[in-house]
Amino acid sequence: MAFAHSVRAVDAHACGEPGRVIVSGVPDVPGATMFDKMVYVRDHHDDLRKRMLREPRGYPAANCNLLLPPTLPEADAGFVIMEQTEYPPMSGTNTICVTTVLIETGIVGATEPVTELALETPAGLIRVTADVVDGKVTRVTFRNVPAFAVHLDATVDVPELGRLTVDVAWGGMFYVIADARQVGLRLEPEEGRSIDQLRADVFLDLLCGSASRGQSRKGVVDIGVDLETLTRLTNDPGELAGYGPVIADIARQVAERQPEAVWRWTVTDPESGQTIHNGITRRRPTTGQRRHVESRNSTCIFPGCRMPATDCDLDHRIPWAEGGHTSVEQLVPLCRHDHQIRHRFGWKHQPLANGDHEWISRLGHRYTTSGLPP
Repeated sequence: MAFAHSVRAVDAHACGEPGRVIVSGVPDVPGATMFDKMVYVRDHHDDLRKRMLREPRGYPAANCNLLLPPTLPEADAGFVIMEQTEYPPMSGTNTICVTTVLIETGIVGATEPVTELALETPAGLIRVTADVVDGKVTRVTFRNVPAFAVHLDATVDVPELGRLTVDVAWGGMFYVIADARQVGLRLEPEEGRSIDQLRADVFLDLLCGSASRGQSRKGVVDIGVDLETLTRLTNDPGELAGYGPVIADIARQVAERQPEAVWRWTVTDPESGQTIHNGITRRRPTTGQRRHVESRNSTCIFPGCRMPATDCDLDHRIPWAEGGHTSVEQLVPLCRHDHQIRHRFGWKHQPLANGDHEWISRLGHRYTTSGLPP
């Protein structure tokens, strides 16, 4: 079979993070700097990124790097980074993969036990040190481009939060950094609350005089009421936590006047009264639900990803917009990268009876990930 065009690539990984490296088959592109070359590839040859990262040649966790002649005389090689949704100027794991491929394929000469290289990225020149044993790279360290602050104590207006003071910094990519205390948050798991709830917390802190001491009290009205009472099938009283029974009419009025409130629902066995199912009527899971899911699935469940569940989003197996509800049975951990891929590119997920997970791509390919810890 004759091919009109072919690309040669080497697959590598850095601690499980895949980084494909294109070593031949793509000619140099115009650009006075590696950043200019990245922009040219992005604007004129984005089909290369899609061809290398999407099925059937790619898969959701894959990244790709294009080796190009450097524009800086002190650089040994240059490369452009291509990811599933963007062209980042700099990436640590991709730099490690490129270094490994350059040395182990002989594109650059290696000196054992330590090889030093200078690599040109779109963000700038990266100094790399690789430990090499018998031609194999065993360790890579690098010094990133200089980091600097673009703005300090800048003010930005954020919808629903108001005016915030932020810093904007560069470290190979731009980052906006804000003190969470400006919006009444602490960087703790239990702070997973809605904006309206946080506003109520701040209001309560001001009333109680605790805001200046950094303490926090969450304002919650907890009332329990049977579904039969809400639907007027019975007139059994509700239960107001910390107070006692409230008559059925008042319980119904509370429910009717709070259409945007968050309700926790529980299904119980009619004979034993034991809880057999529970959930909430809001999209965001509770702290208890998150901990339950994290203990059940310790990593992202997308094929090829091992991001710890504690650093992942909790995704609804049946999307919330399509009627999925927030319960531990419907929640699975997906890292932010794979969360976007699932919903942007039409991947479908379903749990299997043995605890594993089956994923079906838009092209119909099936992947199974284990439900057991790695």
